Amino acid sequence: ALTTPIINAWAFVAIILGIIFYNETISEIQIAAIALIVLGVFATVFKKDAKIAFNEGFFLSVISMLVWGFFFFALKAPVFLYGALVVTFIVKLSTSLFSLPVAIVKKVNLLETRKKTVLLILLVGFLDGLGFLAYNIAVGLAPVSIVAPIVSSVPALSVFLAVIVLKERLSRNQKIGIIATIAGILLVSI
Repeated sequence: ALTTPIINAWAFVAIILGIIFYNETISEIQIAAIALIVLGVFATVFKKDAKIAFNEGFFLSVISMLVWGFFFFALKAPVFLYGALVVTFIVKLSTSLFSLPVAIVKKVNLLETRKKTVLLILLVGFLDGLGFLAYNIAVGLAPVSIVAPIVSSVPALSVFLAVIVLKERLSRNQKIGIIATIAGILLVSI
């Protein structure tokens, strides 16, 4: 309940780094929009009964937030140098290689895996790559401080899709969070 909002606050890190290192400027309306997006995501995924405990999980979440923030900020430079497609290909190829040791240790045999499962894995990989490519194209065209908060709103979209596809029910906070996130995404382009 607490890990997801902390990790998805990576946009703050990317925004601050974009302003400091790329001299990006954002308007007051965009600041309000970014706040709506981040608060909306927080409201969407934060559980009422969650207690903040400064334990190992909390600190790992903060480390993850910082790493993701720096990662998404740092992508802008190679995108300008090599293009969005090349950067996407290299990053996705590199990260897929990290799964090989896990597959070997777990003794995963794709030849014995059901066809539906393999197709689902391929679909997920394709969608992940497409989303990452879209992010890289976006940071080539717009400031990181604008693109990052929009991309970090993924949890709100996931909850919204869970309602439509999986027929899950939303809490009042989740409804408010999704509305705030959508409003923020619309406002950030002003």
